[in-house]
Amino acid sequence: MSLHPPGYLDSLRIDDGRSSGAAQETRLAEGDIPKANRSGRGRPPPLGRTKECAMHMRFTLRRKALLWGVALVAVAMTLLAWLQARQLGDDYSTLIRDQQDAVAQQMADDLSDRLDTRLAMLERAALAVPPQAMTDPVEQRQFFDRLSGARPFFDGMALIALDGNMVANDPPIRGLHINVSDRDYFGAVLASGRSAISKPVKARTTGQPAVLMAVPVKDANAHLIGVLAGGLNLSRTDLFSGAKRTAANMSADLVVTTGGAEQVYIAHQDPGRLLQPAEAMPAQGGGAHSGHADLHSVATVRSSGWQLHLVTPDEATFAPLYSARHRTLAEIGAFALLTAAAVWWGVGLALRPLGRLHQAMLRQREHGDAPMLSIPHSDDEIGDLARAFTELMHQSQDHQAELGAVADASPLGLFRTNERGEITYTNGAYQAILGTKDAVDPQGWTDLLPAPERAAATEAWKRALARRSSWRTVQSLNRPDGTKVLVSIQTAPILVGDQLRGHAGTLSDITERARDEKAQRTLTAVFDATTDLVIQSDVEGKITYLNPAAQRARGWSKMDSFQGKTLAEYLPSKTVQQFSTEVLPKAAHNGLWFGESCFFGQNLREIPASLMVIAHCDARGKVEYYSGIFRDISEEKASREALRQNEQTLRSLTDALPILVAAVDQEERYLFANPAYVQAMQDRDQMPMVGRSILEVLGPGAYQAIKPFVDRALAGERVSYERERYIGQTRRIQEAVYIPQFDGHGAVRGVIVVVQDVTERKREEMHLREMAQVDPLSGLLNRAGFDDRLQAMVTAARKNDNRIGFLYIDLDRFKAVNDTYGHATGDSLLRIFSQRLRNALRPDDLVARLGGDEFAVAISNASDMAVAEVVAEKIISVASAPFWIDGNAISVGASVGVSVWSSDEPGVEPALQRADAMLYQAKEAGRGQYKIGDMSTH
Repeated sequence: MSLHPPGYLDSLRIDDGRSSGAAQETRLAEGDIPKANRSGRGRPPPLGRTKECAMHMRFTLRRKALLWGVALVAVAMTLLAWLQARQLGDDYSTLIRDQQDAVAQQMADDLSDRLDTRLAMLERAALAVPPQAMTDPVEQRQFFDRLSGARPFFDGMALIALDGNMVANDPPIRGLHINVSDRDYFGAVLASGRSAISKPVKARTTGQPAVLMAVPVKDANAHLIGVLAGGLNLSRTDLFSGAKRTAANMSADLVVTTGGAEQVYIAHQDPGRLLQPAEAMPAQGGGAHSGHADLHSVATVRSSGWQLHLVTPDEATFAPLYSARHRTLAEIGAFALLTAAAVWWGVGLALRPLGRLHQAMLRQREHGDAPMLSIPHSDDEIGDLARAFTELMHQSQDHQAELGAVADASPLGLFRTNERGEITYTNGAYQAILGTKDAVDPQGWTDLLPAPERAAATEAWKRALARRSSWRTVQSLNRPDGTKVLVSIQTAPILVGDQLRGHAGTLSDITERARDEKAQRTLTAVFDATTDLVIQSDVEGKITYLNPAAQRARGWSKMDSFQGKTLAEYLPSKTVQQFSTEVLPKAAHNGLWFGESCFFGQNLREIPASLMVIAHCDARGKVEYYSGIFRDISEEKASREALRQNEQTLRSLTDALPILVAAVDQEERYLFANPAYVQAMQDRDQMPMVGRSILEVLGPGAYQAIKPFVDRALAGERVSYERERYIGQTRRIQEAVYIPQFDGHGAVRGVIVVVQDVTERKREEMHLREMAQVDPLSGLLNRAGFDDRLQAMVTAARKNDNRIGFLYIDLDRFKAVNDTYGHATGDSLLRIFSQRLRNALRPDDLVARLGGDEFAVAISNASDMAVAEVVAEKIISVASAPFWIDGNAISVGASVGVSVWSSDEPGVEPALQRADAMLYQAKEAGRGQYKIGDMSTH
């Protein structure tokens, strides 16, 4: 809705912004705000333009016609000239490109011939290499002296042996050993037996970028005996001299790169870029229509696969063509100037009547009471424009009067501001709501804000003005008479194009509405937050309200309307019958009804609930509607049932378990015992167990044995222990676990006792532990078993102040047995030797196979070194005896390292290390013997 008073649009005069001087300025300068009368019928300032800069050049129709005419002529001539120049440029570009491509190919062919010549000379030189030259320095020197014809074509030559070592260089290199077995050219010659040209590399002889040619050197029988290589220094070779002179004469750049995906520079005007990865070259071709691209030709060097690039700068290649284009553009410009003068003169004559119409409009704007137009209405487009403008002004005045009447009759307070936010218009409703006497107060409602809130609200209003956006706020204002009023203010910017003319706004009194809404929000918040279901219905059973919890329970979304639905759609039929016969009559009589009922959940599932129904009556005591509050008690019922089922399941489970399960309280009295537990205790008495104490059931002896564990469990500790128990003559091992049970406050309220027989498990664990310490092949102890038994032997030796003798044994020539007869025979030999070794020792001595053909022996009670020596001689003797396996007499032997440990040593590791060291000395001394090591030896 527009907020303009009657007569407001009289202040608006159309200004097209095209008048010169003062006529281009708005008729009301900024700040000239007329005061309204006290009836609210004042005239606000126009929505006119701010001042326009008169210095800006106006884009008139005459100038537009001039630009269009000149543009069309210029485009037509430019297009014609462009087509002719393009044809000429295409022909010229094709000719130049073909010529340069031919020159590039000729340069590539010449470079290929030079490479072929050098390769042929190197091949002829390879035929003259005497075989002695690969090893004899004199022959090498004489050979290079004879290469007077080929030598000048290379920067260096070298003879390379088949292992990649350079055996001779020319010129000679002193003190530098070079191997080129990793170079690609060397590998290619060895693999194919033919000549090869290398990729560009950094020469190992000179450190310079180079290309090497390699040819095979063969003896009289055509056997490859070496490689002859010739190097070309890319920094100074004359290989590219001819191509570079040709490129210089053409003012072109010459670049040579390798072929393939990863190209590197072989020849470049900048020597520092040799061997560097090649940058992207201009697109091949180019020319006058390639966006000032240089002319680029590429040719392949046949003999090496290199790419020769010839790049001629655009300005050098197409200079004549560009000169011709510049002359054509100058001629087009001259013709366009002549055309512009003619168009300017012709259009000026045609637009003179429109100028007279413009002057008439300006007079109408300056003098509102003057006739609408003071020029005759001609029968042309200008006349049509004048008549349309007159009709538009009449319609504007009628619309202005209508809007003014609407603004005065509106119950809303209406106001308008200028672009700075100052009030320029208010209607009567605005003044009545605020209790102001002045029709227009520049500050308006902001003057009535309470002092603590004024700064923040004013700042928010200024930010909305700066953003040029709509704004909404609710403020409490102090009227001049001391009363307070709560108002809702909404504003929107008045934009003409992208120019801000001010803001229009509405102001409404929401004091009573806010008070009612607050009470309603409080009650709604309670209903929305509660998990109880709140339902209201009229006396006919039609639902009038469902809170969110009630909607969710039924599976209805917020978008679903419950209007028109009845209680029969929310409640099961038995609940509807209960409502009819009991609930509603009693609620109507007593005002309230309490009890249990049920309602429909999702998918029409019946949900039990506690229910309170309230009957709301009018002043005459007649029921107007009912409110029902349902509370879902399905979880409570389900919990009770689940608890009962869990107890039954737990009792069935414990009754079926073979383990002993019982529960005792803090007083150590049994609360529960499964049949297995009761049966295990029947050897004491046949009295019921529940309610009796542990002492009464187990007896004093057994009770004292377990009491420490029970006390710890009742203190809150989880306890487990093992105990032995004889059932008849059978020894059994039982594992008991006491698990404390806590109440909600963390105090121990009892203990769960779980007892199970672990005899078989313990027996299996002992068997597995023994198996883990035995070598499966020999049946002797393995390293882990040896270490474990040795600890017991050391403990006994320390206790009795005894010594232990250590022998490390290694079979001689055992690897030859495996290699000759196979591993199966070797395994049989190890088993036989293990048995001989076991028979040569005392029962309380330790013998182990440490791995492979290595064995270890620990002799208990070795009083001195002599005892260990005797054992060592016996071991060497049994190892030297032949081993008869599958009809073969196999002889091996053994080497033995000996040491003795005494109890005054801190540990056995030094003694074991001495024995190991003596074993290696025995093997190095010729095998089949033993060596003795004491502490000084270690």
